[in-house]
Amino acid sequence: MQLRVVTSTLVVGIVALAALGAYLSDSVRDGLFERRVAEIDLESAQSTERARQTLDASPATTVSEIQSLLYDLHGMLLSSGSASRDVFLWRPEDQPFIGLLDVSSNNQLEQLVSPELREATVEAEGKQVLQPVAVPTAPSDPDSPVVPGVVVGTTVEVPVAGTYELYYLYDLESDQETLTFLQSVLLVGAVVLLALLAAITTLVTRQAVLPVRQAASVAERLADGRLDERLPVKGHDEMASLARTLNEMAQSLQEQIGRMEELSMLQRRFVSDVSHELRTPLTTIRMRPRCCTPRARTSTPCRDAPPSCSRPSSTGSRTCSPTCWRSAASTPARRCSTRSAATCATSSWRPSSTPRPSPSARACGCPCTSGTSR
Repeated sequence: MQLRVVTSTLVVGIVALAALGAYLSDSVRDGLFERRVAEIDLESAQSTERARQTLDASPATTVSEIQSLLYDLHGMLLSSGSASRDVFLWRPEDQPFIGLLDVSSNNQLEQLVSPELREATVEAEGKQVLQPVAVPTAPSDPDSPVVPGVVVGTTVEVPVAGTYELYYLYDLESDQETLTFLQSVLLVGAVVLLALLAAITTLVTRQAVLPVRQAASVAERLADGRLDERLPVKGHDEMASLARTLNEMAQSLQEQIGRMEELSMLQRRFVSDVSHELRTPLTTIRMRPRCCTPRARTSTPCRDAPPSCSRPSSTGSRTCSPTCWRSAASTPARRCSTRSAATCATSSWRPSSTPRPSPSARACGCPCTSGTSR
């Protein structure tokens, strides 16, 4: 769980920081470019105004004087502006050639001035036209890296020659280096933030997961029957409330199981006592039919009965005394023998339809009368 939370947090953090970094990088780049373009526009406008004033004040009338004027003007424009710009002073393509040469500070960069830009500059009639370009750092190498740049085009009036195209080429290498530095700082900051985010997430997740792990461990031990296990309670937060609740549940479970064990013990004791109490009456019930079966009529007289349990009959045999029934019923060991039972059966057996014997006869345990024959 902890690894899953940390991983998901890092993924979300990386996506958020990437989006934020891209937005900040684009904002910084656009801000730097717009600021630099505004500076370039202002600087180009000032340089163009000085060039027009110089051309208007020149008394040159011949081709050589005008050519010299163009060279001087080109040098002045290069020296008055920033060190990272090139200047091109060209004759329009639709204007006839009168012997004046175009002036350029770097012939290898002339292809950066596109025909579309030249057309737009001529149509602007003295207004400035800007176009972003990619300036190679080594123009002689086709595979050289490039830096962003801006071309500014406008027109000036040259004595005798007429309208000329004036272009300023600025490279933004220093601004690109500034942007690269800021992007690297943002990248380092993003890495540091991700590391802090991972550390904070790991710490917070550990503090949240550790009590849950302890609760799961205690629950497993409770399930194994170790009901004396408890969770440590620290503080008054949600985890402490969970620990208290789990401890109360374990205590209640332990008490209920104890009560159930006591009830089970009482139940076993009750069953044992009942079976012991029922053993003697059941023995008596099993022995009573044996005294009155027909097979017992041919047995020998009662030998074990005491004198009070029998008396002589008219035929010389001994019959059960009226007081023997009760003693035989209450004491199974003192019962009539098989012969006494047989004598009872031959001399004084009473069918089941006859009236029940007297209480004194019922106490003997032999189903006979007081000795009278039928």
